[in-house]
Amino acid sequence: MLKQSALARTLIALVALLALIVAVLSISHLYLPATDMQFVQQRAAFAEALWAIRLHAAGGILALLLGPLQFVSAIRTRRPGVHRWLGRCYLAAIAIGAIGAFGLAPSAFGGLASTLGFSFLAIFWVGSAATAYRCIRVRDIDAHRRWMMRTFALTFAAVTLRIELPILMAIGLEHESAYRVVAWLSWLGNLVLMEFWLRRERSGAST
Repeated sequence: MLKQSALARTLIALVALLALIVAVLSISHLYLPATDMQFVQQRAAFAEALWAIRLHAAGGILALLLGPLQFVSAIRTRRPGVHRWLGRCYLAAIAIGAIGAFGLAPSAFGGLASTLGFSFLAIFWVGSAATAYRCIRVRDIDAHRRWMMRTFALTFAAVTLRIELPILMAIGLEHESAYRVVAWLSWLGNLVLMEFWLRRERSGAST
């Protein structure tokens, strides 16, 4: 069985790879019109808020790229100044992405269920980022690290949404119904797994 440190490094590498793939695929949202979207039903929803999808894409792409670097121990220990600046850029990217998310949520494909799901995601995303920033300002490094991990669990919803949506459609859900589900599952599932991981860490440290 892998040691926990090796397991953590492997998970960070896998998460970083998936985040990079989704970030690259999302670049098209910065310049392609809504009419180029795959699903006809989503075109009208996104066309109503092109400024929001581009702002959300810009912040989300940067957050996906910078987020995994926050958990690379070599950067934290050997280049603390670089770590701090990467962290500031990461939190700023979340703020930008969340503004776009709030603009997108009212016209989210799937109606009220999707609107509420993505609205709560945006609230928790920017809220956890603000909490992580407050923790480091008072030098509570352990709490800061935990909240930064939660922020990335929420950032990673961009990845899990793209994994879960085709799976739900493959097992028989229509696109609109599947989209309503992933509007919640894509981030709630990540948070549950992250809390499990953090609890596992704490229990390991206390033994």
